[in-house]
Amino acid sequence: MIFRRKIFKIIIPVLFIGIIIGVTSINHPIILKWLTGTARIIGKPVKVETYINGVLNEKIKVFHTDKYWNNEPADYYILYSSDFHKRTEFFCVNKNDNYVGCPSGSNELDYDIVGGFLFQSEVGSKFTPFQDDIKGLNFKPNLKISKNEIILDLPPSDKNAEIDILKLVFNN
Repeated sequence: MIFRRKIFKIIIPVLFIGIIIGVTSINHPIILKWLTGTARIIGKPVKVETYINGVLNEKIKVFHTDKYWNNEPADYYILYSSDFHKRTEFFCVNKNDNYVGCPSGSNELDYDIVGGFLFQSEVGSKFTPFQDDIKGLNFKPNLKISKNEIILDLPPSDKNAEIDILKLVFNN
């Protein structure tokens, strides 16, 4: 009898945790990748003012990471907005290497925001510069980086659209 109670005290919490993980993974499959070590948590958005064509845009989320997947030092920002073109819904501005790039994978298995935290898969951590004409967008973003600002051109969503100018202002 005592043995059964001990088993239930162990089984019930394990089943409960399993159900929570399972239900969460249906809506956020990257959680399973994180649990298996093929995704990481980048963190919450950093405080930055974002402007598109000089107009404040609070829909853009900006995340910062200071290390690459292999733990080498890095300095890049991952930007997200559902208003961006599908291919650039997530993209990075790499300050160290001075380029703007789109990730190798950008679906829910590679990037997702869960509880305000950005999760990134190992595949999603690889970026191709916008300028690349084969894997990139064949687009020159005219990136300008200064101490407190980053300015770049966003690729148009279609061939007839005008190019938007994105400006990030860091108030440190």
